[in-house]
Formats: sequence, structure tokens, C-alpha cells
Amino acid sequence: MEKITKIDGKVFYGQRECRSCDDAYRLFREDYHESLGKAYYRRLNMPAREERIHWSGINVTQQRYEQLERQFASDERIACRIMGFLGIGYCRMVGIWDMPDFDECDADDYLEWLFVSGSRALKYVGRGDSAGRTSKRKNTRYR
Repeated sequence: MEKITKIDGKVFYGQRECRSCDDAYRLFREDYHESLGKAYYRRLNMPAREERIHWSGINVTQQRYEQLERQFASDERIACRIMGFLGIGYCRMVGIWDMPDFDECDADDYLEWLFVSGSRALKYVGRGDSAGRTSKRKNTRYR
């Protein structure tokens, strides 16, 4: 790792002239990360891990949301199961056996209402069933 200096308005990383401070910091980060080896947790600018189940839902206009609420709102919440990962997102399943009876032509609108952000129509079940990001190899050391 080299020292970052500013001489006559120019930024240097060691002996290399950089275009900006960000460029010099990028070079410093690359050198620092190379020197860490497998100590990944010591890397710079790493975000903290977040909760397993993140925000979900679709966004619709307020007018559409109110229309769906008038048509399908009820106090009963529908069970939603987390099946696992599909690509980088969670795959969720809603069973037809959990849904109330409705016309076939309303199926698309009903599913849209279920998954609208803020409708609170879904309840997640089976969270403790090791679905999602769980590890079979806890507390193991990598050599």
C-alpha cells in the first residue's frame, strides 16, 4: 500500500498520478483488499448483512389500490410459503386451497391485490422450516 498525497493540486498514490481523489482511494482499496487474503470481513465499504426476509410487493397507483381494496378486502389473511431462492430473490407460493372462492376472470386482480405492497393480505408461514439462506455448515473454518 502506498501513501496518498496531493502535490500542486494533483493527487498521487505513491508515485502514480491519479485523476481524482476517488481514483486514488480506489487504488488504495484494491491494494488493501489484496493484502487481506481470506479475511473478507475486514474489507472496506462492506454493507452489514440484513434480515433474511426483505421487502416484497408490487407498487400500484393509489387509485388502483383503493379499487382493489373495495373489491377484495377482508379480515382473513392468506398463507404464503417461502419455497427458497430463485436466482437472487425468494420464491413465494400461495396455494389455491388457502384462497376464498372468486370468479376466474377476477383471478389476476385478486393475485395483484394479494401482492400489492401495503395490503397486509399475506401472512408468511413456515419461516422456521429452513427455507431460504440457511447453512448446513455452521461454525466451520475455511483453510
